[in-house]
Parts: sequence; structure tokens; C-alpha cells
Amino acid sequence: EAKAEAKAEAKVVHQVWMNGIAEPRLESVCKLVMKRYIAAEQDIERVDSHESDFLDEEIEALVPVVILALQGVRTLSEAQFRQHASWLYNLLCNLVKCRDPRVRGLVSDVMRRQLVALLPLDAGGATAAGAEAPAADE
Repeated sequence: EAKAEAKAEAKVVHQVWMNGIAEPRLESVCKLVMKRYIAAEQDIERVDSHESDFLDEEIEALVPVVILALQGVRTLSEAQFRQHASWLYNLLCNLVKCRDPRVRGLVSDVMRRQLVALLPLDAGGATAAGAEAPAADE
């Protein structure tokens, strides 16, 4: 039941994000969901097996919402991403450490597609830190 509710909420969140409607509220919801997911991921390492089962269920229910939020972030224009980068950066850094490979993959994709636009590139297409800009077909 929690999964079905999370999926339904995820679809609404994604659609609202994509349409640019109620952006401040959506930002608040995304922060809340991602922070709760990160907290559950961190807490699971410190709790006993009974609490761990509960956290596993919570994490599993939050994954679809986090995935859709990250898909929305991935499709933001450069200007939109710049507007939200200040709150997204720390969340993305924490999501890199999560256990779900789908979430980690999307975080990697967001970083390659969005964060590189904020870094200065040299003439060869590499940042000062040595990262390469994503290929145009990615």
C-alpha cells in the first residue's frame, strides 16, 4: 500500500516539476522526500533488525519518488538548474552514497549533465578539475 501511494505521489511530483507549476512547493516536497530518504539510508546502518525492516520498507517506498524527482532534475534547463543548485548540491552528494543502484545511476547522470554546466571548461572540453563535459548525444 505504501508503494502504491509513493508511486502515485511520484507521478504527480514529476508532472508538476516538468510543467513548472508551483515550483516553490515542489522544491519543498523534493527536499523533504530526498532528505527523508537520505536519513533512512543513514539510519539503517545504526538500528537493530526490527527497526531495520521498517526502514527497508520506507526506503523501498521512497525510491520511486526519489527517482522521479531526479529524472525531473536531470531534464531542467541550465537556467533552472542554476536556480536550484544551491539546495540540490548537498542532496546529490548524499545520494551518491545510497544503496539503490538506480538512484546512484541517476545522481551520476544528473552530475554529468547538469553540474558540468556550472564548471569552467577549457578549450579541450575538460574542467579545471579534469572532468569532461558530456558528449552531445548523451
